[in-house]
Amino acid sequence: YVGAGRLRTEMSRDGRQIVEIIDPGAGRIVLIAPAQRLYMEQPLPAAEIQRSLLNDDNPCLGSPSMRCTLMESEPVNGRMARKWRIADANGAIAYQWNDAEHRFAVKRVQHDQIVLELSYVGGDHWEGRPVEKWRSTVTHADGSRTVSMQWYDKTLNIAVRQEQEDGSVRELRNITLVVQPDSLFT
Repeated sequence: YVGAGRLRTEMSRDGRQIVEIIDPGAGRIVLIAPAQRLYMEQPLPAAEIQRSLLNDDNPCLGSPSMRCTLMESEPVNGRMARKWRIADANGAIAYQWNDAEHRFAVKRVQHDQIVLELSYVGGDHWEGRPVEKWRSTVTHADGSRTVSMQWYDKTLNIAVRQEQEDGSVRELRNITLVVQPDSLFT
């Protein structure tokens, strides 16, 4: 459930119901396991609060030990992207390109190696909704790669389906756009 800048996710893990509420305005994440009568509240990292509230694609938001410099925009896999130079406290440099339209990372380079790259595959439909299909390639430190497919809903600004190489799938179903009551997030 998404409402007024807040997100509620209900899932089942090992046969147990878990509820997660992310509330950037309150600066917290709440985890609830109803059957166990368990409630846990954690502070939401500052970077996530700022990114959510400001809708900014600066990868250094909320990370004072990092310095980001916006460079010239350039195409990545046929799409315009905003290029960021990222310097950490140790002087290590990385580069990240954020899609100009969607503001998410479509490429990241660390130590002169591409560690993340997203490629637009084309338009598609999921659960009767128009979506964009993206191929994600993550290169790990040992050189191995993980490829997954993501179905991105522009209206919802979220991947509504992800499919991993091993066949595992995470997906949202029965999507309905309605105003959510505040009681879902308290």
